[in-house]
Amino acid sequence: MKRFACLLACICAAVPLQAQGFWRHAHNFFKAPSSLQAARSLAMVRAENAAARAAANPQALSRSFQTLKLLGIHDAYDLDASSFVLQETYQGKKYLWGITVSHYYFRPQENLTAQNAKGQTFPVRFVAQGNHILNDVALFELPPEQIKNLTPLELAAHPPRVGEKLHSLSFFDDAIRHETGRIVQEVHPHQIITSLQVQDRLSREGACGGPVLNSRNEVVGIHAGSSHKQQIGFVVPAEHIRQLLLAYHQGVTRQPLVFNGQQIGEISLDQAIGVVEAQRGEFTLRTVQLFHNQHLVDFNHLEKLIDFSDADKVIFKIEQSPFLLTIPGQKSRLFILTYDLKTRQSSLKETDFDEIF
Repeated sequence: MKRFACLLACICAAVPLQAQGFWRHAHNFFKAPSSLQAARSLAMVRAENAAARAAANPQALSRSFQTLKLLGIHDAYDLDASSFVLQETYQGKKYLWGITVSHYYFRPQENLTAQNAKGQTFPVRFVAQGNHILNDVALFELPPEQIKNLTPLELAAHPPRVGEKLHSLSFFDDAIRHETGRIVQEVHPHQIITSLQVQDRLSREGACGGPVLNSRNEVVGIHAGSSHKQQIGFVVPAEHIRQLLLAYHQGVTRQPLVFNGQQIGEISLDQAIGVVEAQRGEFTLRTVQLFHNQHLVDFNHLEKLIDFSDADKVIFKIEQSPFLLTIPGQKSRLFILTYDLKTRQSSLKETDFDEIF
């Protein structure tokens, strides 16, 4: 018995970290009230280890990133853009999707190619998009046979927290860039704002559309713009990607627009409020532009968008872009939603582009 105790002591002395780790995990296992909880704890440890291995493998991570080469109607129009890959299972069928931003204004008649990590190019087809002002997400199909050359990413289950450290992949200044240390500054339903150190000499054209990732390499959003002056980046939340995928499969749904507790209209993800005005008679008292202020939008509390004191009506100028890009001949549509503060009645009319912006 004494010999066994001495042998055990020697083993623990030789490998203290391994022994401590063993006893720590053993203690956690045996104190668990059920084998189910123990299994969940073991699964969590395995998932964390897998995430750590993925984070330590930048080559695998880069395979999820795609450079889009857009060849437009005119030969002079040639654009490199950023995108990434998701794999989705819907009703038992697997889909391989490319994701980017919709403000590149892709159209069905354009020739689009993607390039994988091996430098191979292949055609892609855009099928759906949200409105670039608010739901700045575009969806394109990738050939199923490309799955062997690609590493699909997964969407994060929850938005990031303020103070959390993120990283991102994007293409700009003729190279794929891995940007680290993007600290979350603000989190809103329609926008995440992070820190982003940008060198003045670098052009960031083409960076939009790249994935913004947490420490587990899950997609928390899409890079959709940045400010050199403020050293910040703007991110479309991952929830907008989920909404777009669901709308593609089930059709676009509409949600209420509420002003001071009263529903005054509806809006869908292919629509966005671009401008809000407070008016008295025909005179405009105040105007709010929402193109880079998506964080201000709360569909249940539109009264927060603008100071409407002394006004007798509030005007919401709404842009609707084509959602299904597989339907030819679609054009953007523009609407004016007017809410009368005295009668509490609203009206909607379609109008010309020049009348809105």
